[in-house]
Amino acid sequence: MTQERFVQPLATLARDAALKNVVEILASPPGRRPQQSVVEVSRWFNQLPAEGRSSLRRVMSTVAHTSLRAVLEVLDGAMPSDAQQPGHFVLDYIDPAGARSILAGPSKAPLGGLLASPMDVCQ
Repeated sequence: MTQERFVQPLATLARDAALKNVVEILASPPGRRPQQSVVEVSRWFNQLPAEGRSSLRRVMSTVAHTSLRAVLEVLDGAMPSDAQQPGHFVLDYIDPAGARSILAGPSKAPLGGLLASPMDVCQ
């Protein structure tokens, strides 16, 4: 497992799927009795002109991307976390044969750097 093979699926499986899910909920809240707050936001979203919905999707995409990048930067030690007292995080991947790959740690390149800048996503 390489750092790239770890990070890229996070971007497509977590970030992109979350964005798609939220947009679907905004367009049509699921369930027989969705929460009133969800219905209200959905009504607002659906009344936006197409350009407004597109802009909102870009903003939501930037937020999702920035959140993912921040998590990776915490793992890298580049962004402080309350859990990070003196010390550092190490993220390992162990394959079925027991081979270990270190994905994040003090001797590794930063994971956060493998994602585009958040503002590149907003375009």
